[in-house]
Parts: sequence; C-alpha cells; structure tokens
Amino acid sequence: GAPGHVVIVSNGSSGSARATAIADLSTAIVNNAPTTTLQNKILLSGNATLNGNQFGGATIGVISGSVVNGTTVSGSAGTTINANPNNIEVVSSIPVVSPDGFKNYASIQLLYNNGNPEMIIPEAAAKLYSSSGVNPGSYLLSEYSGYTTSTTNPFIALGISYTASGGTNNKGIWTLSNNIPGFIYSDGDVNINFTGTDYISVAADGTVTTAPTNGNGSTKNDLYPFAQYTPTSNSNVCSVFQPVCQQDQPIEDLLGISLVSNTGVNLIHGSTIEGDIGSNGTIAYNGGGSITINGAIVASGLAVGKGSSVNVQGATKGSGLSSPDNQATFSGGKPTIVIKSIYWK
Repeated sequence: GAPGHVVIVSNGSSGSARATAIADLSTAIVNNAPTTTLQNKILLSGNATLNGNQFGGATIGVISGSVVNGTTVSGSAGTTINANPNNIEVVSSIPVVSPDGFKNYASIQLLYNNGNPEMIIPEAAAKLYSSSGVNPGSYLLSEYSGYTTSTTNPFIALGISYTASGGTNNKGIWTLSNNIPGFIYSDGDVNINFTGTDYISVAADGTVTTAPTNGNGSTKNDLYPFAQYTPTSNSNVCSVFQPVCQQDQPIEDLLGISLVSNTGVNLIHGSTIEGDIGSNGTIAYNGGGSITINGAIVASGLAVGKGSSVNVQGATKGSGLSSPDNQATFSGGKPTIVIKSIYWK
C-alpha cells in the first residue's frame, strides 16, 4: 500500500462461494476509548469494594443514602458495593491505560534489561538534574555498587535505589527517596518514599506505591503532576524539559497525570494526589488514616481498607487545578493500528 499503510487480503470460501476482503491498515494516535468525561467520576470495569468511610465529604463515590440492591448505604464501615450506585459509573470497557506510552515523556527511565537494572536520563533532562550533579546518560546499577557518596554515585545523588527481590512483574522495585521533580517511567515497580511537596508523575508497568514515612509511623506527601511544574514564578516546565511540551506549552493530556500503572496502585495514608490515577489493576488504600485524591480515577477496581478514609474530590478543588487535570489520557498518545478502509470483491 501507500507509505505507512499495510494492505491485507483475506480469501474465504464456503462451498462453491468465494469472497475476498481487502483491508487498508494504518497507524493513528488513539486517545482513551470510549469517549467518556472523567470529571467527577470513578470509572470501573468491575465492582468496587468500599470498606472504609468513603462517603464523608466525597463528591466522587457513593453518596450516603443511595439505595443499592434495595439496601440503603449509610456510610458506615464494612459496606460492600456490588452494583451501580448513582454516581459510580460502571462501564463495559475502561479507557486505555498504557504506561509504556509515556516512556518518551520520561525525564528518568528505570529499566530492567536482561538482569541489569539501568537508569537512563535523556539529554533533554540536563537542566532538571544539574543541581544534583547528574548528567544525562545511561547508568547501570552494577557499575556503581562500590560508590557510596552522591558525588560519585548518580543513584545516591537522585535518591533512587533498587531492590531485586519482589516486584509484581519480576523486574524488581525502584524506590524514590528524594522529592526531585520529574516524569518517571519504569518497566518494574516504583515506591514513592519521600515526604513533602513534589511535582512528579510516575508511569510503571508494575505497581506504584506511595509510602513516605517520617519516622513515627505517620506519612505525608503532596504530589502534583510533573507537567504543572514551574521552576520559577515566570516560567513553566518547558524551560527545563521540552518533551512534555508543544510550542513551549505543556501538553494538555499530561497536565493531569500523577500515577499510571499496569498492575495496580497502593496508596498509603497521609498522601494527597493532586492529579489523575489510571491503572489496569486495582487502586487499593489501606492502613488507617486518610488520603485525598483531587483528580480523576480510572481503574479495574477501587478497594478501601477497613478503618480507612478516602476523600476523592475530582474536579471540585477549584482554582488549584486546571480543567485538563480531569481530562487526562492514560495511554500517552500511543500509536494504534486502525482500519482505514475495508471492502469485498
């Protein structure tokens, strides 16, 4: 076919009848399908089990007083939802969640290549990490095992460590201990283990866990999407990292991306997620205490542990978040093969 197109000819027969189908295939950037407004919604491909106080003050989730299967939801702990409450939208197929579609936007790639953990920092991220003394390049973890200071070990300088054992897809667990701004992509699991405010987006083929501790059992961090990062009062993220921008403006689909995962997201108490969370697995929150999610949620399930409290605000935060925060796509604009035309003869 024409450049960039593939033509497939299929011959079929039934008895004496013959038919030929000719299809013209091409690639296209396909955003999340089906077209669904994420604002003020939780989108689920299955059922949600809400065992905590999901109801108090939340504008997304179950409204206290809703009737599900003839049972009135009171908002008390231990309630299981197996149907379609008024403002939880259960759909037959969820928007596409594809973490590897964000690889080209990453300021740090954390990879597992044939048994070798590797960190890749692209040239475009030179300004982001120069203050940490880390230059763009490819860094194999094994080559820095004997270097114990931040001046000689880029992993220590950036607060990034790796555990070989565990991980949901057998590619280990990367832990982020410094609150440096960045767009992180990993083909394994990622733990966010710092306190304080940070502009960070994480897309992982494994599981993403927010687990900051401050030494006394309590936790607290406030995570804004990286594309909202403003290095100075009069500059935006484009001044330090162009891949997330077009014509010196942040790409709108990235303005709301906080956490994207293939296998699931574990939220630990004390965290505030300012942007959107998308996962092909379950978003789980356990451990008591409370957590706030100010963006949209797309997942195959939402499980809230007993004694836990989730405040899911969606688009109601107001001026603190721009509207794209609740309209993010979770595929990273990944090219998809589509049928341009098909006919029979």
